[in-house]
Amino acid sequence: MATELQEHPLILLVEGNLGVPKPEGMRGI
Repeated sequence: MATELQEHPLILLVEGNLGVPKPEGMRGI
């Protein structure tokens, strides 16, 4: 799991906040 977190922590943050993986949302951040 640690490797995944390092790969794309932003995506995980988006998933935790919005509840769904959104590449567009990551761009906004």
